[in-house]
Amino acid sequence: MKTLDMSENHFTGNLPPEIGNFTHLEILQLFSNQFEGNIPPELGNSLSGNIPQEIGNLSRLYQLKLGRNKFTGQIPWSISKLSSLQLLALENNLLAGPIPSQLLELRHLTVLNLAVNSFSGKIPDPISNLKSLSFLDLHGNLLSGTIPGSMSELKELLTLDLSLNQLNGSIPRSVMDSMKNMQIIFNLSHNKLAGAIPQEIGGFVMVQEIDLSNNQFSGQIPESLKGCKNLYSLDLSSNQLSGDSIFPQRDLLAKLNLSNNNLSGEIPITIGELKHLMSLDLSKNEFSGGVPASLANLTSLKQLNVSFNQLVGPVPKGGIFEKLGLSSLEGNLALCGSKFYSTCSEKGGNFSKKGMVTLYTKHDIEIATNFFSKDNVVGSSNLSTVYKGRIENEETVVAIKKLNLEQFPTKSDKCFHTELSTLSRLRHKNLVKVIGYAWETGKIKALVLELMENGNFENLIYSDGANRAKWSSIYEVCISVANGLVYLHFGYDFPIVHCDLKPSNVLIDRDWEVHVSYFGTALMLGVHLSDVVSQSASSAFQGTIGYIAPEFAYMQNVATKVDVFSFGVLMMELFTKRSPTGTIENNLTLQQFVENSLSTGLERVLEIIDPALNIPSEIEAEKIVDVLHLALACTRFSADERPDMNEVLSSLIKLHKVTGD
Repeated sequence: MKTLDMSENHFTGNLPPEIGNFTHLEILQLFSNQFEGNIPPELGNSLSGNIPQEIGNLSRLYQLKLGRNKFTGQIPWSISKLSSLQLLALENNLLAGPIPSQLLELRHLTVLNLAVNSFSGKIPDPISNLKSLSFLDLHGNLLSGTIPGSMSELKELLTLDLSLNQLNGSIPRSVMDSMKNMQIIFNLSHNKLAGAIPQEIGGFVMVQEIDLSNNQFSGQIPESLKGCKNLYSLDLSSNQLSGDSIFPQRDLLAKLNLSNNNLSGEIPITIGELKHLMSLDLSKNEFSGGVPASLANLTSLKQLNVSFNQLVGPVPKGGIFEKLGLSSLEGNLALCGSKFYSTCSEKGGNFSKKGMVTLYTKHDIEIATNFFSKDNVVGSSNLSTVYKGRIENEETVVAIKKLNLEQFPTKSDKCFHTELSTLSRLRHKNLVKVIGYAWETGKIKALVLELMENGNFENLIYSDGANRAKWSSIYEVCISVANGLVYLHFGYDFPIVHCDLKPSNVLIDRDWEVHVSYFGTALMLGVHLSDVVSQSASSAFQGTIGYIAPEFAYMQNVATKVDVFSFGVLMMELFTKRSPTGTIENNLTLQQFVENSLSTGLERVLEIIDPALNIPSEIEAEKIVDVLHLALACTRFSADERPDMNEVLSSLIKLHKVTGD
């Protein structure tokens, strides 16, 4: 007997030692059964434990399949005796150690599958001995180091899978150039490979699947990919690729994943010519312009994701777009139409710019600010500098907030694109409106905002020359800020937490209306929180000492009650003209100072109130006591014990009505 095939049955128990009597056996297939224990030593094999050295006695064996078992230890050196072996499959076991050099003496091997084990160390240079290999699968191991240049000798490979290892360095161009016979799979995904993707990849004329995802490749997608005429699936996701030349126009392409890179430019209309395309993922890039209507014509397209880019304009109708969910579109600058967005207006063009932001160039911003002249500066911090400026050919004077590139590194781009796309759609009379932005990676990050001509809350509180008589009511100021926070917390699809509410972030326009300046540290809960925390500059989300809720300061717990705490401090500061970061008698906190005064009585409360407020009556004074009690409730240590902003706003409105203002 030369062949014994017992594979893909339901055999159980131990194998009988009599199998060892088949001295002329050349092929033995036992996979996909339920065998247990040891194979008899007479056969020189084992289903568990180490593969014994006796395996080398099967000198005429040309196929050995031991996959999907529980073999442990290392591959025995005696395997080099199997000089006729053409196929070796040891995948899905518990084998470990380096790939033995003896294995690489099997010069007749055409198939080598060592996938999903724990092999470690480098891919050995003598792998070049296996010149007849057509199939090499080493995925799912612990292999490290670089891809050896000696692999350029493997000119007959049809499939190569080195994915899910710890390989680093670049892909040797000589290796790519030599593998022109590649026909099935070329998979190097989930490693630490870097550098440019070699142009030689275009020589894979017959390859069906290329997967280089989850590495650190940079530079542009090589145009030579157009040479892969038989390409069915291309996955370059989760790298650092850039540029705007992206699409291999291959008729057979069915799956294309370019997500989570730094690709830019417009999505070309010609993508609608990929008539066999079934899955397209362009999410988490920097694509701009509109969503090509030609995508609606792709009848085979079942999956589409263009979320978290800078896309604007109408969402196309028909085709895939009739079934597309919000998760496939969210995080863009200004899409309109579809069931998820406001209706597009036909006035002045293809869609309305109401509720949208304008993309400006770096040059536009430089001209508007007189090249960032110091004379145009109206405010600054370690995170940004704010300039007063006028955009060329536009009438409105605006505020331009230029972000510090060092505080907001490149890796934070996607986070702030996400925030900008949401915050630009928020519309409330007590929130500062985002008009536009300029965003060129490594060159400029700036926001164009409504100009608040009367400065900020901080200046109004502490400047001796500030005209407080312009305020119709101190309560109205608190109510305006509370209104803005209520909208952020409850007025959108998900709560938005300001995280840095303080007097300098509350601005006053020419009509003395109050606006909360929210952009820069706002966190959106429920959908983007993990991205924000992991990708943004940490300094952008630390808040300001004195206004930070304890759970945010110590544990970075973010919830709407964080803003409630800051609002309580803000109210105390407004009424007492005392900063929570300044010196207060007996080294008390502002909250302790107010609480002690309230416990002493009305006379003491009047002593701590800012004299500039000119309290007109005892009734008014008693209502200020109520406001300070409300402020203290907002600053309770436990977030659960604080009211929410809806409750705070209701209380303020009631107090305002009682005062008769």
